[in-house]
Amino acid sequence: MILFWGVIYSGNFYVPIDEKVPLKRLKHMVDHTNAKIIVSIKGCKEIDEYCCTRDIKSIHFSQIYEGIKIDEKKLLCVYENMLDIDPLYMVYTSGSTGKPKGVLKTQKSVLNFLYSFQKVFSLREQDVFANQVSFDFDVAAKDIFLSMYVSATLVIIPKQCFMVPKELIIFLNKHKVTILIWSVAAIRYVASSGILAKEKPEFLRKVFFSGEVLQMHELKEWIMYLENIDYINLYAPTEVTGNCMYYIVDQMHGLKRLPLGLVFPNMEVMVLKEDYQKVKENEIGEIYIRGAFLSQGYYQDLERTKKSFVQNPLHHDYLDVVYKTGDLARQVEGQLYFIGRVDHQIKHMGYRIELEEIEQALYTQTSQVNRCCAIYDVEKNKIILILQGEFIKNKKIRSILSNVLPKYMIPHQYIWLDKLPENIRGKLDRKKTMEQYLKMKNSGELYAE
Repeated sequence: MILFWGVIYSGNFYVPIDEKVPLKRLKHMVDHTNAKIIVSIKGCKEIDEYCCTRDIKSIHFSQIYEGIKIDEKKLLCVYENMLDIDPLYMVYTSGSTGKPKGVLKTQKSVLNFLYSFQKVFSLREQDVFANQVSFDFDVAAKDIFLSMYVSATLVIIPKQCFMVPKELIIFLNKHKVTILIWSVAAIRYVASSGILAKEKPEFLRKVFFSGEVLQMHELKEWIMYLENIDYINLYAPTEVTGNCMYYIVDQMHGLKRLPLGLVFPNMEVMVLKEDYQKVKENEIGEIYIRGAFLSQGYYQDLERTKKSFVQNPLHHDYLDVVYKTGDLARQVEGQLYFIGRVDHQIKHMGYRIELEEIEQALYTQTSQVNRCCAIYDVEKNKIILILQGEFIKNKKIRSILSNVLPKYMIPHQYIWLDKLPENIRGKLDRKKTMEQYLKMKNSGELYAE
């Protein structure tokens, strides 16, 4: 936190990177940012040596106060030349080419989000936020900036609390936590642990969750033991700062799934069919987003930015940039419900993942696999990897992928086929691969891991 605010006050933008990610992935991020300085908390010999070869100044956190001098005159000059469209921070999200994408958030987009969020939810100076996710995950930015915006308190939950549910509740009560802005994975963890039947957070008043679809039975577990608090489902892809839609759960009766809800002030969400007509009742379309929360696109990737941040398809009268999300939604009785992805991108454990990145990672690490297809079993909430080629033991594949991918992207199950389905052009047929997997699953041919 000290580093983040130090970078911001110096007039630069920060990029949080988890030190535990594979070295190859970390090196790519460092190279991609063109970083001048990298600050590590614990220090890493390999990173220090790598930075030397790239002329990057590597500093350990314990060293940042050594001989520090504040040049107020230089800082004043920086502030006088800053614009609200300047970058504030950048986070990486999964990329289909096998390389992560840097999504750039600006001073303006963050401030607009904070203003609208506060207008809707009326957070208080007396509130205490409890940060649950690692700082390289975009959800953490909401804790950081919202707590500062309303002059509230932010506490950081130790990771071990999510290994011992009772310790988590003790921590929340010790710090009198009132606001949770968590990933669905964390909400699910608490619900499945059964801890709420024994121990309860005593000071909560609002629980926000986002990242993927929360199942109703998981939410009911919370409401059963914690009735008198607000539960809010939030929606937005990483390319939108914060969130653009929210749904306040005011009753569970008759609610079979959570809708996306209302749009935040100063934002617009359009759901359009392939002919760019707005969806009507029970129709499915792609979500397009416009407004003040949009990010600046992808860092050092203008071509990809132009493909996703496009002219508003409803008119061509003036420049009106909208984000083409690739998310699908269905309108039912005036409400929008998330359906899935236009492509095969998924949300898992709160992270957005391109399944092709898993495949590319395996291809680059071994020649034994000549074809593979990563699919997502929504029912089991698991990533499945279908493979074709020379057999490799599951343990070895996990080891191979662990060298290049973060833990949340490692598949849960591996299935070998003599030949993966292909279309008439000889390309991998993902739809038929999924159908074959479901057929095997339903017939009981697959073994449990």
